[in-house]
Amino acid sequence: MVVLPALVQAVVVLRCDLRNLLSMKTKECPSCAMEIDADSKECPICQYEFSEISTSYKWIAILLIIVFLLYIFF
Repeated sequence: MVVLPALVQAVVVLRCDLRNLLSMKTKECPSCAMEIDADSKECPICQYEFSEISTSYKWIAILLIIVFLLYIFF
């Protein structure tokens, strides 16, 4: 039977593709909804530029929120 080896080969190919998809880290472009590589700084389809917020700004924002909450409650 020729169908059985072709079916087995198709299953193997699909398993490999699924493993590759699960191991890839992607993000969605907010402009065109395309799944792109997580490390990309720009969407290759619509040229949307992803802004990078440094971790220092995040920590400063968290610290300011904590100080503000302490000021309100104490």
